[in-house]
Amino acid sequence: MKKLFLFLAIALVGLSFESCQGPEGPQGPRGAKGEPGESGSVNMKVYSYRVKHADWRAEASNGEVTWYYYDIEDEDLNVYLNTQGVVMVYHYTEDFVQAPLPEVRYYKNDAGTEFWEEEYDFDVYEPDEANNEIGSIRIYLRANDFHFEQSPVDQVFRVVLMWP
Repeated sequence: MKKLFLFLAIALVGLSFESCQGPEGPQGPRGAKGEPGESGSVNMKVYSYRVKHADWRAEASNGEVTWYYYDIEDEDLNVYLNTQGVVMVYHYTEDFVQAPLPEVRYYKNDAGTEFWEEEYDFDVYEPDEANNEIGSIRIYLRANDFHFEQSPVDQVFRVVLMWP
């Protein structure tokens, strides 16, 4: 019974590779033209923010820093944008590459004996318009093993807001 099962499995695998061979046939006829869609546009605003070394805020637990954050308040972050739009945040790396958040960066010390990672992420906070509050974006910086010898260096972030 085992030999029969093994033979069938080998035959099935062999046939599956065989069925993918052969010349490609001619392209079929073009389909019917569809109805035109609605014309639309997107509104977009792009901002760059430099977060200075001293502007990062530390969140601590038991006296040890567990992560850092920075809040960006923006009047354009309203309820409509939060429900109908898109917020994207990019981090400019030390190589001047725009990396979309969330982003994970890997590091090691000069001796090659310590390894850690840093994670950048963000949340969007909807404003409480009844209390005349404006919306905000909180950018987080976390490191595994809480590898924070000092607060983060200056960083640049790009915020893109899009809505219909």
